[in-house]
Amino acid sequence: MLRLTRYFRTAAIALLMPTLALPGLALAASAESGTAVEQQTRAGWHQAIGRGYQALPVKASCQLLVQVATHVVDNSQQLVADWSEFKPHYLATDNYTHATIRAAMTALEVAEERRLATPMGLRGNGKRSAYAADAWRSGSSLASIGASVDGLQQYFLPGLEKLLTNQGDSDLAERIHKQFGEVQEHFPAMDLALAPLLEDDNAFRSLQGLYVDLSQLTTLVNGEAATSLGVIRGFNSSDGD
Repeated sequence: MLRLTRYFRTAAIALLMPTLALPGLALAASAESGTAVEQQTRAGWHQAIGRGYQALPVKASCQLLVQVATHVVDNSQQLVADWSEFKPHYLATDNYTHATIRAAMTALEVAEERRLATPMGLRGNGKRSAYAADAWRSGSSLASIGASVDGLQQYFLPGLEKLLTNQGDSDLAERIHKQFGEVQEHFPAMDLALAPLLEDDNAFRSLQGLYVDLSQLTTLVNGEAATSLGVIRGFNSSDGD
């Protein structure tokens, strides 16, 4: 992961510096050692920069993207493998249940507050801004929130329902199940970018409806379910000072 981080940083600097008319800094920033392909790619950048080009050659850009994508795939596969090895230990820990519930609580809170309320202008300076959303450049902000909700519904909800039912709170389990359905049913088309929905008042109403549904789900899980199961909410990165 450290190597991937370094490579992203180096690539970003090398891409930006020629545009800023600072080829010398770009040359120095990309002097990091790497694979033979990476070194060859950087040599192409240096030659292009030396000739005063303002953009990477097509071939070098392609090689850069292939290298970065390969690193992402390798790290993702390694992460899956590491988690598979760690799974038995994680399941055997005493705080497995509460830690899992708290993780889901944080995911809901972040989706509600940081990923939806903030770009909607419901937090902070009160101004709508697609730039405050994650994945705004690719237009995938809603799709990423939807994927988080899908994951919670598919992998977290069944276990939560079982715990609540065993606790004698089958009614609460049913309400949470129903609320997940409400969020999914009223979700704006996930193939839409967030920006147009923020700019049009009529379209904005669909986001307001989604926010209400997600807020109600967060209240049910983070409030009522956590209390019923005796889960104490800890501090996380969403908390203030």
